[in-house]
Amino acid sequence: MRLLGRILLAAIIGTAVGFAVVNRQPIDLDLGAWRITVPLYLLLIATLTLGLLIGWTVGWFGAARYRHRARLEARRARAAEERLAVLERQHAASPTGREALVSSRLPPHLDDE
Repeated sequence: MRLLGRILLAAIIGTAVGFAVVNRQPIDLDLGAWRITVPLYLLLIATLTLGLLIGWTVGWFGAARYRHRARLEARRARAAEERLAVLERQHAASPTGREALVSSRLPPHLDDE
C-alpha cells in the first residue's frame, strides 16, 4: 500500500511539473487595488490549493458532530470499564472470594418454603 501511495505521489508531482512547464506564460491579475503579474501555472495551482483547503475545512467542520459523539461514547466506555474493575475488585475482596454478585435465593413470591 505504501508503494502504491509513493507511485501515485510521483505521478501527481510529474503531472504538476509538466503542467508548470507548459503553462509558463504570464497573466495579469487585477485585484482592484493591486495589479500583479504571475505565471498561469502558479495561479492555477494556488486556486486548486485554496479550493482543497476550503473543502477540507468544510468537511472537517461537517464531521465535528461525529467526532464529538465518538468522544462521548469513548468516555462512557471508559467509565463502564472503571465501574466493572471496581466491582471485580470488590468481588475478589469478598470474604468467600467466590460470592455471587446475584443472590441465589428465590424472590419471596416464588419461594415455596
